[in-house]
Amino acid sequence: MRLKAREQDIEYYSTNKGFVGLCKNLISLGFTQMRAEAIAKNILPELIDLPMPSYWAERYLKNVLVYHPLLFNNSRYPYSENRKDEWFQEEISTDKRDEPNEDILSFQIKMLNCTSGNKKLVEDFLKNVKDKDKDSLLLFHGTTHAEAESILTSGIILSAGKKGQDFSSGDGFYLSENLEDADKWSGAARGEHKAVVAFKVKKELLDPSKEHGLDLTGDQETWQSVVKLCRNHYNDKKAKAKLLKNVSFIRGHTCLNPIDFAQGSKSNAEGFGRSEIQICIRSEDYSVKFASLKNISCVIFY
Repeated sequence: MRLKAREQDIEYYSTNKGFVGLCKNLISLGFTQMRAEAIAKNILPELIDLPMPSYWAERYLKNVLVYHPLLFNNSRYPYSENRKDEWFQEEISTDKRDEPNEDILSFQIKMLNCTSGNKKLVEDFLKNVKDKDKDSLLLFHGTTHAEAESILTSGIILSAGKKGQDFSSGDGFYLSENLEDADKWSGAARGEHKAVVAFKVKKELLDPSKEHGLDLTGDQETWQSVVKLCRNHYNDKKAKAKLLKNVSFIRGHTCLNPIDFAQGSKSNAEGFGRSEIQICIRSEDYSVKFASLKNISCVIFY
């Protein structure tokens, strides 16, 4: 919260882009040069300018706190630590989560503890999943070990979402349509202890007309309005009621100029039709249906 408050009083230079630019902005937030470089070094160039600098700072600090060896005695992997580079199943109980399948006490979830990329092992598994079920789609959430474990045991917690994002402000859960994008986001500003949760959901669950969703991939004007509203922390209550009332999920492009846009140097968000597609879950009821343990295809721990 302090970083967010401080950021509101800072005017970032529009020329501060990439690794060097992020370091300068982090120093403006109060970090040393060494710490700023430590944060920026684990962020891929194509991601580094997408969120606000405070987003990367908070992500880095949270990861350091959770996994610091002097503060917590964490295992290398949260499940079956000694089983590495091979698929295994873990029984996950439903007793601490909202689960649509109330009569089922537990589910067997496929997992993989990776000591290296294991790209082919993962690709072969996911291809097999797709080939067996043509009526479903795979979506991916890049996260940490601890947060992946929380999704398994407690479901999606929308209130844990960051404020001032493209399609939400403190009340959204984001997914990518391909593994590579989720994997990139999972490790950015974190390094170790990253994870990807793969969801396999029926296509009808992602049908905007059936689930009160909002697909903005073909509507640039509404996309601009939604990004403006959310990036500015829902500052326009009437616009929020008009655009987002009862919307369960949003599908659309990533904003490529959040700093310029948030600070008013540019009137419109950029990236429509060019950037990666993301899905944001916004509704509690929808999140319970979406995150049912039966919809979790696998979890990959790196």
